[in-house]
Amino acid sequence: MLLAEGRVAGDVLERPDDFPELTAVIDIDAWGMLDPGAEAPEVDEPPTAPEPEDTCSILFTSGTTGQSKAVRLLHRNLIANVKQILHRVDNDTADTFVSVLPLFHTFECTCGLLMPLYSGARIIYAPSLKSRDIIRAIREGE
Repeated sequence: MLLAEGRVAGDVLERPDDFPELTAVIDIDAWGMLDPGAEAPEVDEPPTAPEPEDTCSILFTSGTTGQSKAVRLLHRNLIANVKQILHRVDNDTADTFVSVLPLFHTFECTCGLLMPLYSGARIIYAPSLKSRDIIRAIREGE
């Protein structure tokens, strides 16, 4: 399944043969993901739990050799990363994290989203890297 903004969802829908394993595309712009009152679209079947060897994410390298390359991360890869972080960073439901990087960065997705979610911690999202925005996000998130 792909959960993406309108432009990306549209690009994928235009090339279904390039994504044979893709079973659903959800356009978050059309869904109204940013509207807290929006309702999720109805689905025919409930999703099945992923297997550890299933693809969880496809990242694209920066292309240091001239062409960016797709890198598949499996569910087991991300869970292993999260568990290793938790060996060094002790946190739980009483903790709050401030997320400052875009979630499409692998580091931020793993350390700023997945690891806090896994441990039940709270996440505050800063709108930019400007110190005033980070401080405001922390204050408003208290």
